[in-house]
Amino acid sequence: MSIEFQILPVTPDQPHELFGRFAEVLGNTSICDAEVRAAFAYATYSGVDEFLTIIATAQNWQAVRKRILVGIHNAITEPAALERLRSLDQIEIRAFVPGRRLRKGIFAMKPVFHPKVIALNANHMLMAIQAGSSNLSAAAIGRPTANYEMGMYIGTSGSRELDSDSRFAAWWTKLWDASRIVDKRFILHYAQLRQQVLEQNPIVRATVETPDTIVSARYFFLEVGAGSGPPGRRHQVEFPRELARFFGEVSYQRENIILQTAGQTWNDRPLSFKTTNYGVEIWRLGMPTQTRGGPPIAERAIRFKRTDEPRKFEFDVTDVNSDAFGDWEQSANLAGHIGATHGQRPRRYGFY
Repeated sequence: MSIEFQILPVTPDQPHELFGRFAEVLGNTSICDAEVRAAFAYATYSGVDEFLTIIATAQNWQAVRKRILVGIHNAITEPAALERLRSLDQIEIRAFVPGRRLRKGIFAMKPVFHPKVIALNANHMLMAIQAGSSNLSAAAIGRPTANYEMGMYIGTSGSRELDSDSRFAAWWTKLWDASRIVDKRFILHYAQLRQQVLEQNPIVRATVETPDTIVSARYFFLEVGAGSGPPGRRHQVEFPRELARFFGEVSYQRENIILQTAGQTWNDRPLSFKTTNYGVEIWRLGMPTQTRGGPPIAERAIRFKRTDEPRKFEFDVTDVNSDAFGDWEQSANLAGHIGATHGQRPRRYGFY
């Protein structure tokens, strides 16, 4: 039996080979009696998207049977990521839920589910396995990544399996049987509990990565906070770079965008780059002032809607404790992304 072993280091902003060799081996394996088994502690939508981009290079990825386990500890896994995985062909997906019952406090309960592993079984034998530190997040497996990570791949080209004493098989079966089937009902319940946790823990919410899907999202909303601008106006709202991407390719030069609300149009609203006194890069959008017919925005929330015309957006404004804001949050948590800005006073945002 020939054994292949690869060390797979990951360095921020550098190319990596995670899942590459695994995809090659899968592509050369007959899908008859083959199965991919994967387990990850956390999954974000952007991480799942990156994973599928790599693994889908295997021509038989769509047809092979797949079973995936995902953890929900600390409410990091995004409902949209679970839905994305559910949409795949030939897949069963389960979530590890301590005690198998979703309930208040579940995100801090033990035992903690923390593996990051993907394995290939063929002809009832373990033929390849990759394990390491990377979860299904863009920060860990994106191209480029933001994290330092490490992975290891082991494969066999012989007729004997890697798991001759069935240790992996026993471990997998125990976890699979102890986990919950992820269906639409599960995702809805999970999303509801997750939203409650993130509302109560803005610091946790601020640690969730902002996926690249913001560039194509239909809606984007943000708490304004105190706002900036001349006293009595406070008509400017500020974004970090990752959120400014919603409005198009990020520029360090002033650009005008078109805003519409309630039948009114403003063609010259400036989106400008600025560096704060602390060296933080921000982008500041000048909303229509009240003297020009715009609504007050300080200590409220704005939702922007992308139109078919570049650099043109509709918007509406609501109070942060309103039912409308709650609806925006619910929609983003279920079908998109919710997060919070960094700083002493985190501001909630979301897009979908």
